[in-house]
Amino acid sequence: MTGPSTEIVSEQRCRYVLLIAAILLFSTTILSIAVIVPRDNRLNHVSGTWIALALDTVEGIFYRPLLSECGYGGTRFMPLYFLLNAMLARFLGINVIASGYVVSVASAIGLLSGVWLFLRRMGLSTWYALSCSALILASNATQLAVATVRGDLLSTALNTGGVALCLRVVKRDSSVPILLASLFFSAAFTTKLTALYAFGAGVAWLFLNGHTREAVKLTLATLGSLLLISAVIHLASGGNALESMLECSTGGMFSGFLMLGPLRLLQELVRNGSFTLLLLGMLLFSLDTFSPLKLWRQFPFALLASAVLVSCLIFGSPGTGYNHLLDLHVAAVLCICQQVQNKRIPRSGLMFIAVAAMVSCGQTSSTLIETYRGTNHRAAVEHVVARLPVRDRIILSDDPVVPIRAGQRPYVLDSWMLRHVASKREGFIEPLLSAIRSQRFGAVVLMEDPRTSSGKRWYETHFGRAFTKELLIHYVASFSDGGYIVFLPKGTERQTID
Repeated sequence: MTGPSTEIVSEQRCRYVLLIAAILLFSTTILSIAVIVPRDNRLNHVSGTWIALALDTVEGIFYRPLLSECGYGGTRFMPLYFLLNAMLARFLGINVIASGYVVSVASAIGLLSGVWLFLRRMGLSTWYALSCSALILASNATQLAVATVRGDLLSTALNTGGVALCLRVVKRDSSVPILLASLFFSAAFTTKLTALYAFGAGVAWLFLNGHTREAVKLTLATLGSLLLISAVIHLASGGNALESMLECSTGGMFSGFLMLGPLRLLQELVRNGSFTLLLLGMLLFSLDTFSPLKLWRQFPFALLASAVLVSCLIFGSPGTGYNHLLDLHVAAVLCICQQVQNKRIPRSGLMFIAVAAMVSCGQTSSTLIETYRGTNHRAAVEHVVARLPVRDRIILSDDPVVPIRAGQRPYVLDSWMLRHVASKREGFIEPLLSAIRSQRFGAVVLMEDPRTSSGKRWYETHFGRAFTKELLIHYVASFSDGGYIVFLPKGTERQTID
């Protein structure tokens, strides 16, 4: 039999270990931002699309048409993140890449605050809630999101704030928490299309726990907000946003691939979500019931179940990456904390999780050392731009960051979506092919070499097969630098790779 003194010692030991893990996680994250952000090493073509949307907004274009004088549009990204990015860029007078980083870091702070508030509402002490909140940072998805320009963190932060307010709904006989929760859920949807899973979890939890009136109020308030927001976006974009979403929202998803969603989710967890997978495994062994009804009556598990369902849907779409594991990770952390609070997971189990989080800090630190010694992505892009013989003509690239760093607006917003829309609209890609034939582009800067087998496969899904054929007829490889290969119009002087 364990005596009270032993339990106190165990609790103190657990507190110290968890606190050390939290300090390491915060420190590693700050170090990661300091090392990676100045080098742009976590910016890629997807980040470039977010940045390009913000740049368009700064220049007065809110959702460019699918095809116009500006070039090609087409995206399934919702606007709140890039609107905040554009507003901050104009207010501070900085470029949209720098302001994007600021929005991402602020979103991370908001996410941690939302998790802390949720845990406090669950009854956890201040130190316990603060230390457990840091476990959010142990995920590869979080470490990616905090040092890049994407909307994932903001969406998850807003959802976490919404679910924390849902806990307040049942404790106060007031409509204010319901209205605030509906605004948070609506704002999350305005950042990411799939963010409504948290709203669904909140409504289901309220309903299953006998708070039918509150569930109905939350549903009506949220749906009303969504309708109003959607109308504003539609009118402000001149209908371009709706057209873009209708064409691009599925991202090439089809029934056969959709069925592989759960398997692809599991594969991504094994490759890039080992800490999240550890949490899910511990949760599975800690359950005292497998009744879906009983589990959905516990808010963290309702949130986790919703996150799993939407994640399976997301990974049923081609081209999805481990950044989409963030929602699942946050929900898993909340469930772990509840199970510890309910004594379904012993303190030793929480200490084991804390130690695993410390190990993840070591892995992150090792990656940071490799990053510091490796290629500086920002310098590489700037060097490529500096080597272009003609920079006053349009630069075509499958990475929008390249033309943005050259002071241009990207001609193609998203090469994946261009090919996707072109597969449904006959002749859609013809203006691009015509521009290549007439050598309208001063340079074509690509992430892959279309002359190689891997490059050919890449451009079958980005731009399309006809692009590669026309490019190799009318342009010639001039040089490669920093992971990019540059093609210049035939007849120019520089026609060999340095």
